[in-house]
Amino acid sequence: MTRLLFRVRPDGTLDEHPVAPPAPEAPRAVPQSFFPDDEDDDLPPGVSFEELHTLTQAGSSSPAPDSATAMFEITPGHEAQLVRWPRDCCRAVIPPYIAGYPVTAVGPLAFAPMQLTDASRWTDLNTSPVSFSVFCMRNAPWLTPMMPGPGPRTIQLPDTIQTVGAFAFWDCRQLESIQLPDAVRQLGAGVFAGCTALRRVHLPASLHTLGFTPPPVAQIMPDVGVFNGCHALQELCLPAGLSYLGAYAFNSCGLIRLRVTENTYRNASVFIHPTAFEHSASLQWLERCTAEGIPVWRIGLPVSRDKILRSDARSGMIAEVPRLFFTYTPQEMDELAFSTRRVDFLGRMAIARLRCTALLSASMAEAYIDFLADHYDALAQFWPAGEDAPRAALVLMASSPSMNAGHLNRVLRQAGELHLPQDLIAEMIALRNQRFHTVTGFEDLEL
Repeated sequence: MTRLLFRVRPDGTLDEHPVAPPAPEAPRAVPQSFFPDDEDDDLPPGVSFEELHTLTQAGSSSPAPDSATAMFEITPGHEAQLVRWPRDCCRAVIPPYIAGYPVTAVGPLAFAPMQLTDASRWTDLNTSPVSFSVFCMRNAPWLTPMMPGPGPRTIQLPDTIQTVGAFAFWDCRQLESIQLPDAVRQLGAGVFAGCTALRRVHLPASLHTLGFTPPPVAQIMPDVGVFNGCHALQELCLPAGLSYLGAYAFNSCGLIRLRVTENTYRNASVFIHPTAFEHSASLQWLERCTAEGIPVWRIGLPVSRDKILRSDARSGMIAEVPRLFFTYTPQEMDELAFSTRRVDFLGRMAIARLRCTALLSASMAEAYIDFLADHYDALAQFWPAGEDAPRAALVLMASSPSMNAGHLNRVLRQAGELHLPQDLIAEMIALRNQRFHTVTGFEDLEL
């Protein structure tokens, strides 16, 4: 296949005309003495593996990496694929056409520090153990030298892009946001792995597969996750057409809120790989929303979810809650929360369900308010950091018509025992006088 090199300008765009690739180095003969007669024998004395690699790779027709050029490959279907982009460019503006060919793909490792010279080696990624680091060790002779630079800060992809290869943006440590074109339907292993500064990702509505699909019996390592190591990514919205969420998708990711777009016209279930939410301890909220982004219902996850053992008879199901969220109804989630009898889980569920009450029954709202009233002195165990928990809890309970005099009675007693600020207690008394002044016996409440 033909490969074209283009000079990258300082603004991230390409020159109009390709540059001539460097002339391939003439192949050098590898001395027969370099190859032992027995495959189990060691290399001859004084010969290193590096020297053997240098000689056996000499004369390769692939142009050497250049910090100022981008490489495209013309496929037999008369389409162009981005093979390599220089790492030391702050911007990357991928054109829709190169030399008259539409750019339809971002190849594997296109923005990564190194490239694979033999594309057929990618089949090794499915060999157990499935791991990117193990894959690199197995295929070291076919990997180019590491290119300098942290990768682009911004990447602009054209609408002609249809596919994005495995680990395409791997280790782009400066990349902060990216919008994937509408024609992209699948994102495979490690596409954004190591993008530690990534904060915003727009996933197209056409996307149906997010993450790696491993062989059924393979041993899988976390480094294949599509968002592996994206520490700055705190929010993500999954499209309505998603049908598969892959292995270790959010491994070591900073995700706090995951939103799932609902589609009432689509009844197909989403397959969630058993490890999709492994090592995602920062995840706190899961939310169903409309295509316009309006929340329909949400749930909360306990802070200590990653420490709960699946073998625990009472609390083991909590570890599966992120997966169950895709199939359970709100009522089933409520029942699961109360069946676990865990303060941290019930507290988070109370916050989530009372703040988004569209599918919350009056009886269940009262049950959650009853829980908050009983555990007003334990708010620190589950209330989100950065909020004034006692005041925020009072506002949340008061916003519901299901709160009754008994709830406020218990809250006032605990507020006095905790020596909470006088202005907050005065606010509680004012709320009592406003909403429950006719309740017999409630006026004589002792703090």
